[in-house]
Amino acid sequence: MAATQSFSALPAWVENGLSKDPAFRVLTMDGAGWIDPFSGDIIPATQGHIEAARSHLRRTQSWRTGQARPLRELLYLRWLAYLRAHLGELPQLRILRSGRWLNPYTGRWQGAPPEDWQADLARFADFLAGVLCDCPEAQAGRFLDRTHLERLTSQGPDGADPGPLSLPAGTQVSGLRAATPVASPRASARVTAQPVAAASMVKSRPVLPEATPVHGQSVGRSRKMKTDIVAIRQAFVKQLRKPPHVDGYQLVLQYASHAALPRDFYDTATPAADVLHIVLGHVSGDGPGAALLAGAMLDAIRSEGPQHSDPIDLICALNAAVRVDQIPGCSVPLCVLTLYRTERRVRCVVAGHPAPVILSNRRDTILRQFRSGGAALGTLQGQDFRKRLQAVEADLAAGDIIALLGVGLAHAADPEDPEAGRWAVYGKLVTQLKKSLGDLVPAVMESVRGDSRPRHDLALIALRTKDESWLLEVKE
Repeated sequence: MAATQSFSALPAWVENGLSKDPAFRVLTMDGAGWIDPFSGDIIPATQGHIEAARSHLRRTQSWRTGQARPLRELLYLRWLAYLRAHLGELPQLRILRSGRWLNPYTGRWQGAPPEDWQADLARFADFLAGVLCDCPEAQAGRFLDRTHLERLTSQGPDGADPGPLSLPAGTQVSGLRAATPVASPRASARVTAQPVAAASMVKSRPVLPEATPVHGQSVGRSRKMKTDIVAIRQAFVKQLRKPPHVDGYQLVLQYASHAALPRDFYDTATPAADVLHIVLGHVSGDGPGAALLAGAMLDAIRSEGPQHSDPIDLICALNAAVRVDQIPGCSVPLCVLTLYRTERRVRCVVAGHPAPVILSNRRDTILRQFRSGGAALGTLQGQDFRKRLQAVEADLAAGDIIALLGVGLAHAADPEDPEAGRWAVYGKLVTQLKKSLGDLVPAVMESVRGDSRPRHDLALIALRTKDESWLLEVKE
């Protein structure tokens, strides 16, 4: 009797999860199925999921496998099941232009998957599931109204019509089972997720196809892979923006894309009239999702940057928004320099990235490094990540130059020892210090690049405080 009782009764922690844990309450999009948080199986639950879940768990004892799967993975499975059955009937989810995809739940253009994924509904469904499981607006399953979507489609990602859609409405691809339309999808009770940009995909999904030698086909696949990589890099470069004009300062930026996949990235954000964030980061690793990660970071910076005046708050928001920890083998070293323009003050926070430096030929100390420390994005989460971040402040004087070096620049200067390469770049900055900023940055970049084509992205950002004497300086 005791053995029968132990088999039929669920452990207290499982019963508690069924009543309180969102991971135990994930339903299919039509509300007719419950997703087992341990096995990922979809269980019919037309009469309510609690009793169906209890009956299933008692029978299969899937809870004996250990800890439940992460909520995000269950939401991904929920979307994947729905999309694989119905994506062919939903042209609203297949609006693509100029390497961007329109999210019909938010109205935002996001990074699109490689072109060969776009032509295969099964792979496209895989991509969309990874995006939509992290989109709070999508959980209720309601698209924006048709007129709004048509206007966004006609404008395109850059506000102008770039041409025909990559996948026109009605496109059909074989390989998916036929399905009848379902009622409006219903979100599971109290299920939420952190917003994540397009590149944050689950571990089992590679971004690019591998070239496998099968009866002489490896050459063709290799060429296709190279074409995909070039397309991803080109789409990323189009996302980059020119630096803004800042009254009282000169901001010069030079960026050169050389890496096979996008690595170094930059952007700016203005959370207040006198506050400017300058963000410089690097994608480290070659795991699944790395190819689209730089573009995802730009999306997150543009979403989170205007909402956070404090650089620590901004970095923590980016770490939560782009779940780099869910992309195996990847991390994102990042640096945020925050300029308080009218106060002539800066605040710097470094998360695993080379620290900026202040240079001046008018101070006793010609070069000063911001000794700020913190872990790269994707290595820690929550308070464990925040408590390791340190902010360093500095007042700016006339003629001060702040230089932010990309990770690739240090690698290019000394491939064998990037740390030594970083100091070599600092030395080049000092030797060029008497030049105007518009000449200094290209001169340093050119000296690092050398005669051979670099294998790394090169990025250098310099900010200078203006004054009257700066206007009278003569170019060397």
